[in-house]
Amino acid sequence: MSLMFSFAVVTQCVVAQEEVFVNEGETVTYRVALDGSAQGGTVSDALQNLPGVRVDMEGNITLRGVGNVEIFINDQPSHFSDEARKNYIQQTSVVNIKEIRVIVNPSARYSTATDTGIINIILKDSNEAEQSMNIGIQANTIPNISPWLSYSYTKDKLTLSANVKATYYDQTTNTDSEGISFDDNSIDTMNIIRNHENVDEKSLNFKADLNMSYKFNERNNVAFYMSGDYSGRKTTTYDSTFRREIDDSGDDIFDYITDKNYKYWGLEGKAGVAFQHLFDENGHQVSANLNFLLMPGYSDCVSDRTYNRGAAADRTTREQNDYSDLHWDAKVEYSLPYCKSGELYVALMKTHKPDGNRLFFDTLVGDEWSRDTLRTEIRDYYTDRNELIVNVQQRAGRFTFKPGVDLEYTEVEGVFPNEPWYDFNKYFFKLHPSLFITYSTAGRHNFSVGYTHKTDYPYVRYFSPRILYQEDSFDAGNPDLRPASTHVLKAEWTKYRERFGSVGVNAYYKGSSDYINQVQYSVFSPIYGRFVTCTHPVNLGGYYDAGGEFNVTYRPTAMLNVRFYANLYNSHLEEPKNDDVAPDDIMRSDMFCYNLTLNVWTKLWGRLELHAEAYYNSKTQALYSYSQTPYGIDCGFKADFLKNRLSLLVNVSDLFDWNRTDSSISQPAYKFVSTEKTTSRYISAELIFKVM
Repeated sequence: MSLMFSFAVVTQCVVAQEEVFVNEGETVTYRVALDGSAQGGTVSDALQNLPGVRVDMEGNITLRGVGNVEIFINDQPSHFSDEARKNYIQQTSVVNIKEIRVIVNPSARYSTATDTGIINIILKDSNEAEQSMNIGIQANTIPNISPWLSYSYTKDKLTLSANVKATYYDQTTNTDSEGISFDDNSIDTMNIIRNHENVDEKSLNFKADLNMSYKFNERNNVAFYMSGDYSGRKTTTYDSTFRREIDDSGDDIFDYITDKNYKYWGLEGKAGVAFQHLFDENGHQVSANLNFLLMPGYSDCVSDRTYNRGAAADRTTREQNDYSDLHWDAKVEYSLPYCKSGELYVALMKTHKPDGNRLFFDTLVGDEWSRDTLRTEIRDYYTDRNELIVNVQQRAGRFTFKPGVDLEYTEVEGVFPNEPWYDFNKYFFKLHPSLFITYSTAGRHNFSVGYTHKTDYPYVRYFSPRILYQEDSFDAGNPDLRPASTHVLKAEWTKYRERFGSVGVNAYYKGSSDYINQVQYSVFSPIYGRFVTCTHPVNLGGYYDAGGEFNVTYRPTAMLNVRFYANLYNSHLEEPKNDDVAPDDIMRSDMFCYNLTLNVWTKLWGRLELHAEAYYNSKTQALYSYSQTPYGIDCGFKADFLKNRLSLLVNVSDLFDWNRTDSSISQPAYKFVSTEKTTSRYISAELIFKVM
């Protein structure tokens, strides 16, 4: 078994009726220990039984059709690497699991980088002593090859796990695009650019992690983790560009090839410690954790541009990036059951995130490199966040009430050592309320309504007054940019039924004032002497997604699941408010969007898993732009041999090679279309041998 934090399970409140599925506040709880049909399986098998949750053959988890789901163990972030997560859910028996909680819209209580959702695995108070070691090798036709090894040990008070993995891959991406610029005051064409880009990327990656927890006694637990992730990458790019400049003096046509050779290495080193103390057996507890992230890295890119046509000189440039950042965060949590059916939760959090970069841009003049001071940028960004979180959970019969508030003070800072006139500071004080109310009937109908408020901060670079010039474009910041204030309302009904599964309907509204959108447009620049592309962040005048999710899970047995998920919504946005534009003349756009997924999973004879999935995503919009996200069909199987000591996994991704990304920008003075195709259809296989 691979385990990150083996904290003691805390029963926070007693529920009168022991049901397998329970809605409580923002959480859906699956009481695995009470589900007799799930016994004998793995955590991966149990996750398949949760409404809206899917686990593929490679251990990737999606929640309601969206990835980037975080795994918690006993209310604490697991810090699992991809390989550690896969080994944990595929090798850990449900015998050790008490319940699994799914938090779809995490409130401020959960310090997480994702708003997709959290899966919180709660362990039983005692686990049988065991030891396991697995070795495996994964390969696919991209090509990609990854040998790995995992080890876990549990005995008495100590739990330890370690994972090592190496990966090599070689991937090709092809992109075709066309951009057309128009005069602001007419429909005359000013600029046409057609581009074909071929990128070949080779990468070598090494990952290792060590996780250990120790239970001093029934009241005190400590956990420690550390991991390292080294990446080395080489990329060669062939870029063919046709550019036509049109003005009063006539046409200028340029046809050129740009060859780029890019080299990169980077390291992510993580370490953390967590401590938990239980005052009693009823949920009165305090916990603290401290985490560090070290990220040094370096990149070097040399570009050779050769003109086949046009009055311009060939040019060789070099771009170097050098950075090293140390992030840290700390959190103290306190829980107090003030009565048998109620609990008070208080947390203090501190996060420090620096982002330093030394970007040097040089041009080859003769045999020597000459520094381009316009494009060179030396800067340090900092984000410091302080939070106080207070939640109360109170049960009254079959009702659960959970109000909460998050008080947040955030400071962002930009420092330019060689150009102090660009320095900036921003300070934000925010209050985020939340409220969840749930009701469950004896017939397993679950109703919930909820409200959360949060602030989405832009990347610090977006506040910068300094323009970042690139070879053929530039990025302009926006010192007046405001964080986006987001309100989420939802009303959900779910019905659980034995030997059928579940049916759920969720109506929601997610709206933001000052929603942040990156706008790309074409503008004449005296620096370049022609029309170039500029990217600029703005606050929209209005933005919301309003719609509903429909989720059906057919589960006649614990080893057969058929799921259908549909997300249908109206996307609305408005261009930034402008005093020079009358309210009736403001551009508004509404688009009907949808995501559809059909998934079938079954486990036969306790050793053969089969799965297939079809998914389709409609076009989505941003300000003046649209994109068509991937769709396709995946399928595969997993088979166990030699009394489950040997496993073979085979998966086919994008069976019909449909996967591609189409993007377009449509503004009064700029039109752009792009199609990007990666190696999306491939076969992957993995062989796993259980040594012990």
